[in-house]
Amino acid sequence: MHPKPATSEHLNVEAGGYLEAWRDQEETYEHFKSRTELNRAQWLTSAEWKIDELWQRNLSAIQKPEWLNDWVNFVPIRNETKCERRACSHCGVW
Repeated sequence: MHPKPATSEHLNVEAGGYLEAWRDQEETYEHFKSRTELNRAQWLTSAEWKIDELWQRNLSAIQKPEWLNDWVNFVPIRNETKCERRACSHCGVW
């Protein structure tokens, strides 16, 4: 017995799920990017842009979560320090 062909309604529902997952991923990426001040071009830049090198760098970053945690904690402290004793629209200190 052959499976029934997918209906357009079923495909629309499934596509909606994929689109929602994509939007969630994009929001998560934007949040991560802002918290870590990620410079995507710098992270992806390589002398010859070899996927093996990028994979190795990402693997190294995943294996050292304390580095990311330290950086995420450092960014707001650095920004706060920059703002001290001067007018700053970033943190509202006047």
